[in-house]
Amino acid sequence: MKLHDSILGGSLILVAAAMWFTSDALPNPTMQPYGPGFFPKILAAFLFATSLILCIRRVTVSQPLITLADWAREPKSVMRVLLVPVAVVLFVMTTDSLGFIPAAILMVWAMMAANEVRPMPALLASTLVVMLVHSIFYLGLNVQLPWGVLQPVRW
Repeated sequence: MKLHDSILGGSLILVAAAMWFTSDALPNPTMQPYGPGFFPKILAAFLFATSLILCIRRVTVSQPLITLADWAREPKSVMRVLLVPVAVVLFVMTTDSLGFIPAAILMVWAMMAANEVRPMPALLASTLVVMLVHSIFYLGLNVQLPWGVLQPVRW
């Protein structure tokens, strides 16, 4: 699927405006003139400028607003694409109760199964990948991840 550049540019202008105005809400405990909202405002200004240039340069190009690629006409491919945000939302909703490890294994396994990976290799691969990621964050970076149902066997 291809969107006309003016649609993309207009959307990014809205994102830049949201970045600009929400960066004012960041707390500045030291009251320095260049607080935590300074860098997001610089990024928002660059995003706004480049998005505006994109809109202005492409307004003269005549093309349809939305063009569907061949894969977007296949329901199975569209479902695979939609599975990613659905899986992420479900992961966020279940991580506290299930724990990081089970929720992540289910998410990765579901996406692999949707892409026609056989169930057992998908389960093995998703378990190994999640355990590697968990080890990097929990042991290497000392990030506390939720244990959920695995609280009794926490290491």
